[in-house]
Amino acid sequence: MANIGDAKTGPDPRMPLTAGGPPPRTDITHRRNRLAGVWAAELLGLIGFAAQDYVRSVMHPGHPQEQPHEDDHDKVVGKLARDLSGRVSVQEIRQRMADFLQEAKRQARRDREP
Repeated sequence: MANIGDAKTGPDPRMPLTAGGPPPRTDITHRRNRLAGVWAAELLGLIGFAAQDYVRSVMHPGHPQEQPHEDDHDKVVGKLARDLSGRVSVQEIRQRMADFLQEAKRQARRDREP
């Protein structure tokens, strides 16, 4: 069984990327949202399947997983703000999202290296 931090929790990091160009924005967005979901699940004390389900709900806020979607930063921040109310501030959530975006970009670059 995969843990919430494992690659199997989110999108496949080896998903096809555009040759020679930057990774698709949706890939980076999904990675950022997965990192945010793992962080929030840990703060909420979720483990196992509950944590995995929660991470998926953060990765795809308000729409089915199969449906393609654009960057949903504000939806993710809003969900995390509601779920983490009283634990962290919206300002901290926004800062962590910025940090997770940078980490997602690093992961995507690393995955593209031969």
